[in-house]
Formats: sequence, C-alpha cells, structure tokens
Amino acid sequence: TYRALDHASEAVWARLADVGVAATEEAGTAPETAAAPSSAPGSALDTAPGTAPGSITVVAVVTTKGWEQVAAVMGVLRAGCAYLPINADQLPQQRIEQILELSHASAVVSDASTLGACAWLRAVGLPLVDVNEAVGVNEAVGVNAMHATRRAHPRPVRRVRPRELAYLIYTSGSTGVPKGVCCHHQGAVNTCLDLNERFDVGASDRVLALSSISFDLSVYDVFGLLGAGASLVVPPHDLISPPDPEIWLEIVSSHQITIWNTVPAFMELLVAHAEHSGRTLPACLRLIFLSGDWIARALPGRIRAVSECAALRIISMGGATEAAIWSNMHELHPEGTPGAVLSTDPNWTSIPYGRPLRNQTMLILDDNLHHCEPWVTGVIHIGGAGVALGYYEVPPMTSDCLR
Repeated sequence: TYRALDHASEAVWARLADVGVAATEEAGTAPETAAAPSSAPGSALDTAPGTAPGSITVVAVVTTKGWEQVAAVMGVLRAGCAYLPINADQLPQQRIEQILELSHASAVVSDASTLGACAWLRAVGLPLVDVNEAVGVNEAVGVNAMHATRRAHPRPVRRVRPRELAYLIYTSGSTGVPKGVCCHHQGAVNTCLDLNERFDVGASDRVLALSSISFDLSVYDVFGLLGAGASLVVPPHDLISPPDPEIWLEIVSSHQITIWNTVPAFMELLVAHAEHSGRTLPACLRLIFLSGDWIARALPGRIRAVSECAALRIISMGGATEAAIWSNMHELHPEGTPGAVLSTDPNWTSIPYGRPLRNQTMLILDDNLHHCEPWVTGVIHIGGAGVALGYYEVPPMTSDCLR
C-alpha cells in the first residue's frame, strides 16, 4: 500500500540521515518535495540552468528485484540525494565496484537478500543501509511513535530544483568503461506527465514491473504509475531471470494488470506462450508500451489475436537514456484502420519510429547540423525538456553529444 511504501521510504531516509548522508539544507521544507523526481507539474517547462551533477550526493541502490528497490529509490530521493540504480542480479562484483568508484557514491542502499548473496558489499568502504533492517527497526518502534517523533522533530530536507540530478544510470561504454548519464527531475516529470495524461493513467491502473531498476523503463514504472495514484506489482527476481511467461500471464490475470511496459522480447515471450497454450491476454490489459529494441512488424497483430481487450492500445516508444526514458511514440492501430502499419504490406519495411512527445523535439540533421531533406539519410538529434545534464565527470563526451 501507499502507506507501507511511505513508512519504508521514511525508514531508508532516516537511516541515510543517521549515517550522515541525507542532505539537510532548507529545514522545514515539506518532505513531499523530495519524494519523487518532481516539483510542481509546471516545473516540467522550467528552463533554468541545471545544478552541477557533482554537487548532488549520489547514493547507490544495489538490490535484486523486489519491493525493497522501490522503497530504496524513494528513500534516497526523500533524503535530497540522487539514486544510482545497480541490478545485483546482472552485474559481476568487479563491474559494480567499478561503478561505485566512478560515481563517487556516498553510500549504498541494499536489501537482506542481496547482502546475503553479495556479502562483499559490506567491505566496499561506504556507509551501508539495509532496507529490511531499516523497516524492521521502524516496525519495532511503531508507526504511531514514528509519526509522533516526525511531528515533534521534523527532519530537515532540501527543496529539489527541477533541473537537479535525480538519477544516474551507467550504460556500457564503447571503450569498456561504463558511462554515467546524469538525468534530472524535469525530464522524468515531463515524460511521466505526458504519458499519464495522454493515456488516462490513474488509480485503477496497475503495471507489472518487469524492467530492471538499472534500465530507465523502471523510472516510469515507479514514478509514472505511483505519481498517478496507480499500483506497481513487483514480481520476485527469479521470475525475470530466467523469464517465466507462464507465471507472468498468471500475474497479469490475478492482479488485473492494465499496463505492460517492457522491451519487445518480453512481450514476444508472453504472446508465444499464449499462442502455444491456447490462453489469452485478459481484457484488463488495455495498454502496451514496447521500447528499447526493434519491434517485429507481425508482433502487434499477434498481440491482438490473443487479446480479449477490444480497446487494446499498443504503443511503440523510442528515445535514449540521455533524454528522460522516451522521446517519441507511434501508436500501432489495428490493421484495417486509418494509420495502421500492415504487416503483410512490402512497402512497410519497419514500424515507424514515431513523433516527439510533449516538450521534446526530434530532428534529422546532417554532419553540419543542417536539416535533411525528405529521403536524405541523417542522424536523429533529440532536444527539449528531457535532455540529460551530461555524462558524469566526462566533459569531452558531454560537449560532443549534449549541446
């Protein structure tokens, strides 16, 4: 529940303060101002210069899939810090240690399961917060006592500015050295608000959180859905690696999942399972976001063939980590309707990439940054509210790629 999540993130925030990591400026500011990558909705259009990424405390969230991840990132943001998501299931110890060093992380937030499998995290020389332990301490104290203490001694927090570092995601660098993308609150808020308003996402919606925390699709799962009053269903990590589409379909049905947000390969697995088992996607699943990879032309038709939802909407999304989750979209209408991409039509060699989301731009430019004429090959340049602050402590790359 939202109350349980509030208590859990409060516990993480308190432990970060105890180890001297949480920011303390501007005492008396309401805690909610730092509770998510956001400010007031209008701040999505704020064009003030961004705060230097290095001036914001970075806290690594090293966890496996579970509710603890959500409590951890919320707690880090409530503490006025930026979170660095690291999926402990996907990276070896050496790469995690490398990212912790490159990011100058000030602390690590983890969970009991991860610490059991990665005991070496206790020896990396950083303050460590165990989400399960922190929540257990709060439960021992009691919720009423915790709230009484909060009222009597309000914990000072910082007011977060729109173009301040919200999260730092490391991608695999072409040189073998990971590069950290500095993403601000404004960009995430702009994307989340656009999609939530465009597709009427609200309290009745639920998403199955299959995407890794270190993949920026998870930013929408957590903050887009929770920010709209919707629900986040987090499966155990062993249902994702290796993938188990049979259990996914059962969860979609039993938990009445309404929104699917993954790479196309995960939907391919779900559809293939439905086709071979004779099952269908329940009518509750009304909205499907597919992004992060090439979408086969036949996939939308296959999805509709096994779906019970007459009003199903399938959306192709695109963009870059450097531009706040997504920057463009194209709705895949049923074949036979206006605007549909015909999977059998040889004139359609691929699904269209789409048009820009709100407050974002996508331009096709040549090597001299001039607009390309129709049918002239160029390079996509993303602009607008979502463009990242830069690459963490790599000024040459930032100046080359983010202008």
